[in-house]
Amino acid sequence: MILKPGDRVAIVGLSSIFKWSVLKPAMKELERWGLKPLLAPRLQKKNLIFSGTVEDRAAQIQWAVRNPKVKAIWCVRGGYGAYDLIPFLKKMKRPAHPKVLIGYSDVTAVHLFFNQTWKWPSLHGPLFNRLADARAAKNQKSLEMTKAILMNREYRLSISKGLSSQNLNRSVVGTLVGGNLAMMAASLGTDWEIQTNGKVLFIEEIGERAGRLDRLLAQLEQAGKFDQVKALILGDFVDCREADGKDYTKEILEKRFAKHKIPIVRGFPAGHGRVNLPFVLGRKIRIEGGKEFCLVESIQGLG
Repeated sequence: MILKPGDRVAIVGLSSIFKWSVLKPAMKELERWGLKPLLAPRLQKKNLIFSGTVEDRAAQIQWAVRNPKVKAIWCVRGGYGAYDLIPFLKKMKRPAHPKVLIGYSDVTAVHLFFNQTWKWPSLHGPLFNRLADARAAKNQKSLEMTKAILMNREYRLSISKGLSSQNLNRSVVGTLVGGNLAMMAASLGTDWEIQTNGKVLFIEEIGERAGRLDRLLAQLEQAGKFDQVKALILGDFVDCREADGKDYTKEILEKRFAKHKIPIVRGFPAGHGRVNLPFVLGRKIRIEGGKEFCLVESIQGLG
């Protein structure tokens, strides 16, 4: 699944409306990487807050996974709506050749389907609209790493700077799953429900105050999603302050996980924060650490 120069990347809008003006500069940047963007049919559609009706958006993802020329599928933006595409994907026979899905946030729903149902690894990383401003300092590191993961078979994620750990006194190895907290909670009771037993679970979120954050975590907890997880990696929790400006995110997370004694990594710079480091979902990852040291590194890449 490693991409090479000349490979085609499908550009799809599976979620909320996006600015059409971002496409031209983003496509030019992708071409600088040596890859060829292909705009999905119906990409220009709009419906309410969505980038087209559910049928329009389903047509895009179905076209992308069926197209033998397409090697990767890059979502223009997140928002809302990707969860409605799972019933359309369910009706399809799994294509013989995997495609690399790229995106995060609302795209978590499709990541879960690809990882769990089709057994395809995928890339939790920047949305395609970020390539429109690829030279901006806030985007450079994330995009450089995304390119490396996609096009360098030997590349592996390794990060220790800024990380801290709890209950981590041994090496933990497991398949990495997860994504946006609200989307994982929304998966409960569906046939794309997140499966966490024996896995390393990544969680990130944006715009959820303490009460809502606690409720989402409680949903996962009461559904048993923390009972047999190998470890937790906590990413960015952005704009989760109360109306008065107070931020109880740290306390809510500590309260919810205290009784589980799960190995926890904090400070992983992925999600809606400034950096959003990319990483591969559905592949094995290793976590090592102690009181003063924590390391997260990928064992398997896309290839």
